[in-house]
Amino acid sequence: RAFPYYIPFFNGVSGGPELGYTHLVDSSLDWGQGLPALKDFIDNEVSAAAIETKHAHNNEEDRSSGQRLNFYVSYFGLGNPPYYNISDNAQFAVMHLHSSVSGVSRPKHVQEVNLVLQAGYYCIGVSMLQPVYNNHAPGNWNAHYEGIYRRQVRLLVRLMSVPDPLLTHLVSGQIQELHDMPKMLNWIDGFRLGRLCAFFRESVPYAQPGYGFNVYKVNARELRRYLMGPAPRETVHNDMAFLRVAIR
Repeated sequence: RAFPYYIPFFNGVSGGPELGYTHLVDSSLDWGQGLPALKDFIDNEVSAAAIETKHAHNNEEDRSSGQRLNFYVSYFGLGNPPYYNISDNAQFAVMHLHSSVSGVSRPKHVQEVNLVLQAGYYCIGVSMLQPVYNNHAPGNWNAHYEGIYRRQVRLLVRLMSVPDPLLTHLVSGQIQELHDMPKMLNWIDGFRLGRLCAFFRESVPYAQPGYGFNVYKVNARELRRYLMGPAPRETVHNDMAFLRVAIR
C-alpha cells in the first residue's frame, strides 16, 4: 500500500496515508513531491469531463461545451508546476493561490494574484492546508484574522468596480501612489487562502494525489460561503457576534 508514495506513508493504526496530514506536515510528510501525481489527477479529471460532455451531447442534453476546468493550486516545495505541464492550456486553466517555496511567500512560478476566484478544483499542498507556511496568516484561523480578512474583502470589492485598463495598472503597481499594491494583494491572497483552508480542514477531500495534495471540488455556492459567509468553525469558541454574520 505504500508504493509508490513512501514519504507520506502512515500505518493503519494512525489512519493510513489518507490522514497523514492531520498528524504531520513539512519534511515529515510533504517535500513538494506531489506535482507528478497532481498532473495525473488533472489529466484524469479532464478526460472524464470530456467523456461526460460527449455523452451529454449524444443524448442532446442542454450542456455547455468547450468549457475549461479550473484548477487552483497552492503548492509547497522546490518544484516548478509548469515543468510538469501544470499550466494553462486549451483544456484546463491553472491559477495559483498563495504558495511557498522553502519559506518564500511568492515563488517565481506564481506571477498573479487572482482578484476573483471561481468554482473548480482547489489543489492544496498539505503543508499549506495545515497553515505552517502561510507567511501572512500562520496557525489556526481566529477572530483577529477574520477581522483583517473582512476589511480586505471590502477592498477587493472596491477594486472590482474599477474599470480596465485602470484596474490592470492599479493591481500591477504601475500607479506611483499605489506602487505597493502587488504586495498588498499578495498579503490578501495569504489571508484568503487561510480562510479557505479553515473550511477545507472541516471537509473530506475529493482526492489526494500522491498524499501531498488535498483536492477539494468546490461549486459556486460553496465558494461564496467559504469567501463571504460566516467565519469557519475554528472561531466558534470566540463569542464575537460578527463571526456568525456573512460579509456584506
